[in-house]
Amino acid sequence: MLVSGLVFLLSVAISAGLLRWAQDSKVAEKRQQAFNLASGYSQLLQRNVERMYSNNYALAAMVGQGNGSVVNFEAAAAQILLSNPLALRLSISPGGIVQSVAPLLGNEKLLGFDQLNDPLQKGETVFARDTGRLTLTGPVELVQGGLGVVSRLPVFLDDIAGQKRFWGFTNVSMRLSELLSGVALSGLAARGYHYELWRLQVDNGEKQTIAASSSSMDSPVRQSLEVPNGAWNLDIAPVNGWHDPQLVGWGAAAGGVASLLMAYLAWLLVQQRRYKAGLETQVAQRTAEIFATQNQLKSTLDAIRDPIFELGLDGRYYQCSAPADELLVALGGTLIGKTVPEVLPEAAAQVVMEALRTAHVEGYSQGQQYALKLTPGVRWFELSVARKAVEAGHEPRFVVMSRDITERKTAEQEIRRLAFYDPLT
Repeated sequence: MLVSGLVFLLSVAISAGLLRWAQDSKVAEKRQQAFNLASGYSQLLQRNVERMYSNNYALAAMVGQGNGSVVNFEAAAAQILLSNPLALRLSISPGGIVQSVAPLLGNEKLLGFDQLNDPLQKGETVFARDTGRLTLTGPVELVQGGLGVVSRLPVFLDDIAGQKRFWGFTNVSMRLSELLSGVALSGLAARGYHYELWRLQVDNGEKQTIAASSSSMDSPVRQSLEVPNGAWNLDIAPVNGWHDPQLVGWGAAAGGVASLLMAYLAWLLVQQRRYKAGLETQVAQRTAEIFATQNQLKSTLDAIRDPIFELGLDGRYYQCSAPADELLVALGGTLIGKTVPEVLPEAAAQVVMEALRTAHVEGYSQGQQYALKLTPGVRWFELSVARKAVEAGHEPRFVVMSRDITERKTAEQEIRRLAFYDPLT
């Protein structure tokens, strides 16, 4: 069980590692897809913002050509607005005070607006003047109402001494809804993503949310949109999170089943090795017992001085055990495979075959005698025959012991002889 437990724990660890790798790979793939998606949306937004910048530079060129004055501003601005339908209005503000605006209708409140002293726009307006850089302000509450963004370009003209002096600003305003409409950030929500477009304000460094479907996201990917005075950041993350619960669930289940199977296989291998070791021990024990039995049987047979044979019902020799070959009509090794009639004289062979038939019927036979002329002389033998137990369908076998009774036979003859001569004396 210890090995199975260790295999189970190891399998669980490997399964957990593979699951973590698969999950990380899936998350990395989803994050890359989200990053590519955010990049596409940020590029659309970048193009809309850059169109505002181009309008600023067109107005600045008009101011430069007129050395600070623009003749028929509203007509010239109308031509610029035709190139950028998203723009709400164009204006110029010498010294930071709005002097001209196009279209004028609906924007009359903007005339005379002091940008450098407005509490909401002062910080970024001063920053643009002091740095001489184009800035993008917003979202801010526009003077004529509603949220919008303002791109502001400081204009510097040469004075009489040829030195650059601050003249004022060219301004392009756009409603935030118009700026974002061309990007359709709501499409991200339709794709199953939360999003947040935000920036850090220049004057105080605080985070300002420009547009969002949710302010709470799990490890969002970020695509930054560079603007002159900072960056706008687009964060997106899947509504249901990066991790796939089904992948985790199925992966954990598969890992658990695989770990159990590996533990079970380990248990089977251990049991198989134990069984094999036990079987080898049993085989060794049985072999030792067989050898001991064989040795004991051999010792018993060696102690019996009479020949013992294993014969078939047809008198064929299968085994032979004889301590001395002089009690055999032929060497023991030459008897195997031959039959009794082939080896023994006819009279002796008939006695043996009759004993076999009797034993076949009754299970044993005892007392049949026959004489053989051997090297030492005539020897008398008495048969003891027992039928062996064999499997069904096999030919019967018999154990035959041929006991040498020559001395007993000689003694009996001597007794009869003496008994015959006694009455005559």
